[in-house]
Amino acid sequence: MSLELSSKDTYEEVSRQLAAALTPPLDDPQKLRFTQQNNYTQQPKPQAMRFPTQEQDLPDMLHHFGQTTDTLFYEVLDLPLPQLERLKTLKASLLARLPCQLGSCGGAVMQEREEGLAKNERGYCLVAAVMY
Repeated sequence: MSLELSSKDTYEEVSRQLAAALTPPLDDPQKLRFTQQNNYTQQPKPQAMRFPTQEQDLPDMLHHFGQTTDTLFYEVLDLPLPQLERLKTLKASLLARLPCQLGSCGGAVMQEREEGLAKNERGYCLVAAVMY
């Protein structure tokens, strides 16, 4: 896809124009994430652009470390970009899965029992570590 844009267009205007040009049109332009082009490989850079916190125009979007390109890659997201960037990534590692009697693992197993999710009288205790 090719769009004619003004060098005075801001990040929001670029995303709005692209959202309108897509087939079918995208209802929320904030669901677009842009990635700059690597001038050497002609491929997207590994890190996508963050949603701008200050005014950013098209030349700022196309210029990176002394290199200017005329290509931006885009991705359509399920969530608006500002909301996606506020999410935290957690890494959970399962350390052990131990058999236990119903209720001896704590409130979570009893909660499942009350909701009718427990299949039998024996359950499993999960021991996990969460990394932030």
